[in-house]
Amino acid sequence: MARPQKSLKELVEAGSFRARRPSHQERLAGPDLSWPLLAAIQRRWRAATSEHERRQAALAFEHAVKHAHAQAKTEQAAGHAPTLAQELAAFGPVGSAKSVIAFFERQLVHPKGPSIGQPFLLEPWQKRFIREFYKRDKKGRRVYRLGVLGIPRGNGKTALAAGLGLYELLSRADKPEVYFAAGSKDQARVMLSFARSFAEAGPLADWVTAKTTLSCPATGGTLRVISSEGALQHGLAPSAALVDELHAFTTNPQEETYHALTTALIKRPDSYLLAITTAGFDKRTLLGRIYDQALEFRQVDREHNDCLLTAKDEENGTLLWWYGVPADANLDDERLWRKANPASFVDLRDLRRHRHDPGLGEPNFWRLHTNTWTVSRDAWLPAGAWAALRSDSEIPDGAQVYIGVDVGLYHDTTAVSWAYKPKDGGPIIVCARVWSANPNAEAHVRVPGNKVQLQQVEQFILETLATRYDIREIAFDPHFFDRSAELLEAKGLILVEFLQTTGPLTDAAQRFYQLAVEERLTHNGDPVLAAHIDATAARPAERGWRLTKLHNSRVIDAAIAAVMAVARADINDHKPANPQIRFMEW
Repeated sequence: MARPQKSLKELVEAGSFRARRPSHQERLAGPDLSWPLLAAIQRRWRAATSEHERRQAALAFEHAVKHAHAQAKTEQAAGHAPTLAQELAAFGPVGSAKSVIAFFERQLVHPKGPSIGQPFLLEPWQKRFIREFYKRDKKGRRVYRLGVLGIPRGNGKTALAAGLGLYELLSRADKPEVYFAAGSKDQARVMLSFARSFAEAGPLADWVTAKTTLSCPATGGTLRVISSEGALQHGLAPSAALVDELHAFTTNPQEETYHALTTALIKRPDSYLLAITTAGFDKRTLLGRIYDQALEFRQVDREHNDCLLTAKDEENGTLLWWYGVPADANLDDERLWRKANPASFVDLRDLRRHRHDPGLGEPNFWRLHTNTWTVSRDAWLPAGAWAALRSDSEIPDGAQVYIGVDVGLYHDTTAVSWAYKPKDGGPIIVCARVWSANPNAEAHVRVPGNKVQLQQVEQFILETLATRYDIREIAFDPHFFDRSAELLEAKGLILVEFLQTTGPLTDAAQRFYQLAVEERLTHNGDPVLAAHIDATAARPAERGWRLTKLHNSRVIDAAIAAVMAVARADINDHKPANPQIRFMEW
């Protein structure tokens, strides 16, 4: 009489499960065992779509059983069960990329959606990123302490970050502190929600206590959300900090949160900060500065498809890993959409529909779905319009120029812009000079103290511009500049009051916009003038559009001065100046 076959539980208890035996493998299809790690591998086996995947899952199950028996023998005398960290160590050294990947696939289960109840099988792009970000040096230390993962919306970056936070909570032995941060607390709670769902729906339920914060009694660790009020975060000692949508860190308190987290990393060995984000509207933000600086690293590579940019500074521990369509590529090339969205579950049909969503708009589509840097929907000029106007054209000596002056004194900037309209009908050439009493503002000249001295501005106009060009007019807002206007007028120059609170500036701004989009303006690529233009927003007013700042921390004086200068150059068009005119509405 044949002996009855052992159940899967009996094979595990006896330590006799063998992956090469088909009858043993078939038992993996039965009910989940009570051991979370083994149950997770069972689910992985059931979710496999090929014989090779099932074979690998069965081998992992056999290895886990053998390890558990070996560990039990070692600790039998002590009378306690293996820790989760010890279970993870069966699949690679704790803190290694191999261990992290095993954690996702054996401990995390999809809590909702089409894959509900199935193991979290990482995408190839996710594994590749983890292998790089968790790389160790010859002494076993983390190579990277700061990582930025840029990727379009909908590719699973938030779930990935939540899983990494859980891994640090459960695997570290130093009473870990894991923090989720974002531009707002509500945004950070999205990551926490993912982490809580992972803990409650899968095998981690036995290890994680999920309340307002997540905690792991076995490691003594906590995982929680922090606010973006940076001044309150300087006492932290993070094991890991996961920051969502870094592009939204635009205020001083938000940036201070980032500074508090990064400077606290020295308190623990092998701690790190990982920021996950889509591209932003403004390169002159925290993310923009990090991105541009990364492009100067020694190791900067673009994949052959041009949609994966990697920048590595291993010496200083920084990694930029950026999926996105380059701004100079054909943004309507659907093949590039596919390459910039590496997740297999992103459907090109959905992207195509979003591209033609009239409520979304092109800039938002490019930023969110191709991860391309754009300008804000409130920005005055279209994305890339000003940069496209750059040329090598120069204003010839002796040319007739029209000047615009916009004055800010205390902790502010003052700008002089001048414009020349060639007689041959070519584009109007625009230049600028900016003085600043604000150390954070984009300017050509830094002024000591907290006030711009208008004598410097007067001297520049008289000794630099007036000696090189034929100044036809100087347009100005009399606020702050009236005394200087009288002095310049006494020197024989013609001054035109250009009231910014009335219709003339609105009309002039509209004309400037029209000339820019029709490529009838040009400039020499001056980064200061470009910064002021890029910081300018157009908001609807009773009469047309009113120019204002995209953000209170930015300055736009050179843009306002340029609008006035171009308006006077365009309307006069080499007509003789009238020295009797002191006040004019354009």
